[in-house]
Amino acid sequence: MEIRAWAETDTAGFRELFASCFGREIGEDYCRWKFDTNPAGEAIRYVAFENAQVVGCVNFIPLRLWIEGEKTIAYQSVDTMVHPELRRQGLFSALTQTALGEMSRRGGLVKVNFPGSESYPGYLKLNHQLLMHFEYWFHLDTVTGLRRAARVRTPRGPDEGAIAVCLPKNVERISFFGPAVDRLWESARRKWRVIQERSSEALQWRYYARPDRRYSCYGYLEGGECLGYVIVQGAKLVDLLTTGHPQVMDSLLRAARCHQALTHEAVQHVWLSPGAVERRAWLRRRWRQVRVWHGKGPFYPKQPVCLYLLDSHTAVSKVLMAPGNWYLTMGDTDWA
Repeated sequence: MEIRAWAETDTAGFRELFASCFGREIGEDYCRWKFDTNPAGEAIRYVAFENAQVVGCVNFIPLRLWIEGEKTIAYQSVDTMVHPELRRQGLFSALTQTALGEMSRRGGLVKVNFPGSESYPGYLKLNHQLLMHFEYWFHLDTVTGLRRAARVRTPRGPDEGAIAVCLPKNVERISFFGPAVDRLWESARRKWRVIQERSSEALQWRYYARPDRRYSCYGYLEGGECLGYVIVQGAKLVDLLTTGHPQVMDSLLRAARCHQALTHEAVQHVWLSPGAVERRAWLRRRWRQVRVWHGKGPFYPKQPVCLYLLDSHTAVSKVLMAPGNWYLTMGDTDWA
């Protein structure tokens, strides 16, 4: 078994391993976007070989994390994979420890990740700490209620079934993230002690440059300024950032419902973190936490968020370990 740094010639093997582990195919353009064009910098990548075949891979992508108003380069682990036939043999740990060593050499202080049920115990053994759980929330509406709320009109004739959406006042679809979004980001980021960067450059790469998925963004624009935006994928809310005015949030959530009407889906959903816009604000807007029933009673779907700190005894580490200091959204987790 050999573990070495990533090389361009490993792309084909990486894609085959991805299909074996996750059950779907990815293209070269997706790999290039995810790992080679990130404006935050170069990814940390290692692969494991056996008999000239890629059997394991670890990837840390850099992200610009603002901590107490200061920008730092952190990392997020994504697509950590071990071939199904070679699991529980220490390969996951070996790959992750190798990448953590490189992260330390590059000066990275913190790594965040959103593990699945299989990798979660492994990360805890590697000195990762549970930071928080994302909660799965939904907003249920009938089609009739959606159309009334979104003030949609169903035209007759050849285009019957198409829905023309009337967005709330001051809300427009954003096709390119520009200077107005940068000014919003500079204003909004000061409200949070820990937040991932949402500059126009970061958003353009993260959502509109992605080749395999289509996102839509709606902004609340007034007097040439953007006071907030919401990013959606179908009925899924991916990101929401505002200046804090309740009217802006109401209008953006209403715009998301307008977009939902186009998808013909009856349920909006979002992953909320404890540090997101306070729970009461979502409850007032008739959002509820998902509750699933099984033989032992109700179960609330949750997504763990893990944190690895290079030094857990600094003042910065204490800030990072408080879940309420973070503002994370589904967009921070939605990489696969």
